[in-house]
Amino acid sequence: MMARMPRRLSYRQELVEAIAVYFPPSWFSRWSKVHGNAPWTPQKMLWTLLLMSWDEAPTLNQRFENTLRLLKLLRPRWKLPKS
Repeated sequence: MMARMPRRLSYRQELVEAIAVYFPPSWFSRWSKVHGNAPWTPQKMLWTLLLMSWDEAPTLNQRFENTLRLLKLLRPRWKLPKS
């Protein structure tokens, strides 16, 4: 009987896991929750910062829009702010 090859993770899974290695969800527990109805959490801000820094769009606005679209794919359960 042949041994099964390990199943390869998707790019999405690999990226989420790679970021989680360095910045696990527990790492963000040291900061208090956001104030009031502000939708930004430290974890969302860090992910946005990382992804925006890797985006090649020429303007910050385009990078932000691209990052929000990507975050919706990477973290579908997150409620994302619009600004």
